[in-house]
Amino acid sequence: MQLTMRTNRFILLSITLIFLAPFILRGNPVEKMETANAWMQKKAYDEAIAQYKQILAEDKESVSLYNNLGLACYQTGRLPEAVLYFEKALKLAPGNKEVRHNLEVVNAGIDHEVYELEKFFIFRWWESFYLSMHPDFFAVMTLLLIFVFLLALFVLLFRKRTKLLKPARGIAILSALLVIFFFAAAMKGTQMIKSGDARILMEEESAFEKPEDGSEQTYMLKAGSKVWVKESQEGWLKLELINQDTCWVKNVSLEKI
Repeated sequence: MQLTMRTNRFILLSITLIFLAPFILRGNPVEKMETANAWMQKKAYDEAIAQYKQILAEDKESVSLYNNLGLACYQTGRLPEAVLYFEKALKLAPGNKEVRHNLEVVNAGIDHEVYELEKFFIFRWWESFYLSMHPDFFAVMTLLLIFVFLLALFVLLFRKRTKLLKPARGIAILSALLVIFFFAAAMKGTQMIKSGDARILMEEESAFEKPEDGSEQTYMLKAGSKVWVKESQEGWLKLELINQDTCWVKNVSLEKI
């Protein structure tokens, strides 16, 4: 009887260790991040890249992880990969100025043939505003402003003889306008984060006017170019470029942001 109990305990312990072994052997992601950062400080960029990618393989992602991986790729001349990881970091934190600067530096090192269209200053200001904070911040502000609006509306409807009537009217109008403004910023920021079709071209590719052999070449797309997949047709992909032109490519290497 005692031998049977010991056998059962041994089997139970063995099963437990089998299930826990991957988590025990895999190591702490924080420790791996510190190790990768140490490799970065020593300018051992290949070792740092390998370590960062191990963390990503464990489904651990963060702005700092993607940013550091982008920096390591940039230092080793892997510009398309650097663009990819900086774009992934911006997807998590659209308003991060450091990551955006790093992306601009890398793109400046790529001889792009296609450039983004110049935007009118009011659109540039609007873009910088909704990218300045995470969409969740604008969503919370929208809810707070709705509460302020409802409070001011209550005063207007049920406290008509109070001295607060005039200020309440101004607060109601202002809060209503700000609700629309912050809600639009929250929606636009969320839309940018969830733009699932954006991809990075990993190799230089010729782009054509039509999805057929012998079609006129319209662009030579550089590795590291950001594109949007719009359509597929018999091995061809229709891409939208940052200048809003469209073209067709075949057998192209793309990585999703």
